Amino acid sequence: MKKTNIRSFRYSDRVAEILEAQEGTSLNDKFENLVLFCFDRVPAMEKRVNEIKKEISEKLSMLHEFDKQADALRRLAQDIKTTEHYMGIVTRGAGLIADKYADIGK
Repeated sequence: MKKTNIRSFRYSDRVAEILEAQEGTSLNDKFENLVLFCFDRVPAMEKRVNEIKKEISEKLSMLHEFDKQADALRRLAQDIKTTEHYMGIVTRGAGLIADKYADIGK
């Protein structure tokens, strides 16, 4: 490919490190590969990030719903324990009353 754009520019040491880490045989090749990679790949990556964020949001909603259901089950279990406790009291009381009337009937 013919390169007709001849420019010179300055850049920081950090940019130099990034450019040197790119694939290419020369600094010009490395710069071009970096720009093309970013231009071609970044939009797809941003789209994927947005998809993942949406999935996370959906999973958090499900987790919230499961948490609400688990809380309702915990309350139900506590209500059952409370009911069992009072049923024990009623049963013991009924037994005492039955014993008392059984003694009276003798």
